[in-house]
Amino acid sequence: MLTQDKKTSFWVISDTHLIADSLHDHGQAFSQMQKTSQGKDLYYQEIALSAFARMAEEKKPAAIIVTGDITFNGERVSAEKFAELFKPLTKTKLLVVPGNHDIYDSWAREFRGKKQYYAGQISPRMWRNIFKKSYENALSIDRNSLAYSVQLNPDYLLILADSNDYGKEESSTAPATAGFLGKEQRKWIKEQLQYASQNNLRVIFCMHHNLYAHNPAVNKGYVVDDYRELRKLLAQYNVKLVFSGHIHAQNIMPPQNSCPATEIVTASFCSNDQGYGVVKVSPKEISYTCHHFKMDGYLTDKEKQDYVNGVCRQTRLWDATRPVISNDGWEHTESDLLTLHCYTQNGDDLYSAFDTVEKCCADKYPGHDRGAFAKGYGYAGQPVLITEYGGTSFVKDAVGDNWGYGEAVKNDGEYLSRLKALTEGIEKNELVCGFCYTQLSDVYQEVNGLLKFDRTPKEGFEEFRAVFGEKKK
Repeated sequence: MLTQDKKTSFWVISDTHLIADSLHDHGQAFSQMQKTSQGKDLYYQEIALSAFARMAEEKKPAAIIVTGDITFNGERVSAEKFAELFKPLTKTKLLVVPGNHDIYDSWAREFRGKKQYYAGQISPRMWRNIFKKSYENALSIDRNSLAYSVQLNPDYLLILADSNDYGKEESSTAPATAGFLGKEQRKWIKEQLQYASQNNLRVIFCMHHNLYAHNPAVNKGYVVDDYRELRKLLAQYNVKLVFSGHIHAQNIMPPQNSCPATEIVTASFCSNDQGYGVVKVSPKEISYTCHHFKMDGYLTDKEKQDYVNGVCRQTRLWDATRPVISNDGWEHTESDLLTLHCYTQNGDDLYSAFDTVEKCCADKYPGHDRGAFAKGYGYAGQPVLITEYGGTSFVKDAVGDNWGYGEAVKNDGEYLSRLKALTEGIEKNELVCGFCYTQLSDVYQEVNGLLKFDRTPKEGFEEFRAVFGEKKK
């Protein structure tokens, strides 16, 4: 039994499709696989899952149930990495079931440069060994499959079924999308249902494939093949709740025909919204809430930097003709340009703030408590640009509270004079090779635009051209 608490909770995730970072080099072959992976985020799953495990360690649900497709395509190294990422959990138990991409998947690959190479597949025996901590929690283990049952608390029994179609040895063919439980496993499931009935336990049933058709147009291979027999079993023992995955879309189906079970399909965790379910149980009720994981608060600085660098590298692979900025304004990592922000309202101060490389790369520069580069990174000859400056506050027709940088100017002459001084402060700086004024137009209470809120200019275009159009270098 995982906990004696009658009021407890567990989380559900599905289809994480982790490919271990050690199996690729961000090269051309892997980039092509990412492009054709049907929306899966293959680059950052190690980071995301590490952060998710940290959140679980903080919030301490009784269990995290993963309803299959833990790995991208059944790479043994990826399964081992998944187990490693959740190893730090002290109170929460990790309970996994395989998906159709996990066991004996011939698509298991690693990616180096322009080429793909064979990666070791996962056998059922390896699966049990990799996730032995999951099976150590079992009340019963089916000897004919990878299914097992776990008593959650004094009132609930979890049945974690293996609905996948795989052979008895390594495969050289594409993984089967469809799945089934089979006669022997259904017999074991019935035994678990009988045990639950005899011990006054409510059953929560989990598998990778679906019990119901969640999409009337696309369901072949997603609904478990022997769904009729399974529905009869669940109806016979009045099972009210099923969790599954496989279709990569969040959905809930109410009881169908004579089957009393509500089925909740959890979306793919490797999609951009990183969905997960929070299930709270008590003796009288179960509640379910779908959440979207916000990992920022659970990332280390190094992981944030690695994430940004991964985005930069991938962007360069997509388009090698354009420079990439990792974090505009400050704390750059692997940027092709050194872009800085400064909102001083004095042109001479703007010039002197960035007239040497050392000043540009200082730990703190004017108006900021952060430096140009993140810890561990430094200047490597990148072109220097001031990509935000100005922000001069000038109200012409606005009513009410308004906002801009520095003391607001009072008339046209003062406005143009300040714009000119600030811009000349950049133009005479030989180190700076480009700039961007902030901002084009007023935005509600922000009155620091060159244009008013209605997009009419605050000054004539000839006056603006005199400020911004006459370059001295």
